[in-house]
Amino acid sequence: MTNTLSQSVQHAIQILFAGDEQAEAACLLEEQCNEWLPNISLHDVERVRLAVLKLSGGNLTRLKAAVNETKADWRDTLISAGFGFNIHAHLQWIPVSPQRQL
Repeated sequence: MTNTLSQSVQHAIQILFAGDEQAEAACLLEEQCNEWLPNISLHDVERVRLAVLKLSGGNLTRLKAAVNETKADWRDTLISAGFGFNIHAHLQWIPVSPQRQL
């Protein structure tokens, strides 16, 4: 068992969140969005983590809300993020800095 974030998840955090928010975002994913989610397999953890990051749009409040919703049913999170029908969709998502989206 490990809660270590993958390089893809770490990279997305660096792109999406301001420097002073990155540690909090990483900690939230490590502690609350991990293999202890109900009925999740280890290979789905990265998909779910990237899904909550996508849904957050780089906002910590939205990240916390997405993680809390994920605890109820992580499959809904995958659907909401557009990752539910293709097991490789999370690999094709490219996070964009919120500052560049303006």
